[in-house]
Amino acid sequence: MVAAHLLAESHGRPGHRYVLSGAAVTSAQALQLVSDLSGVSYRVLFIPPAVARRAAGMVDAISRLRRRPSPLCPARVSTILFDHRYDGSLAERELGLRYTPLADTFEE
Repeated sequence: MVAAHLLAESHGRPGHRYVLSGAAVTSAQALQLVSDLSGVSYRVLFIPPAVARRAAGMVDAISRLRRRPSPLCPARVSTILFDHRYDGSLAERELGLRYTPLADTFEE
């Protein structure tokens, strides 16, 4: 991140924004990579999005009745379920940024 900001300061175009994202993987892909690197394998079950949304709504309603903060609100579930894919290639092309491979980052 520091290198990217320094590159943006010296090579970036004024007024432009640079997304700093070198990899876009699903949760399942990230978990598989961590499993491969660590040698530890657990079967992770993902619940269907509709079930997650309903569960979050119920937990949120119960929390409101109990006048406590909800540990699992619908907005959080929506954020988790949203397919976050960002393209950081502009920073590579214009700034000369070189991303660390994801496996190296996880391994560190």
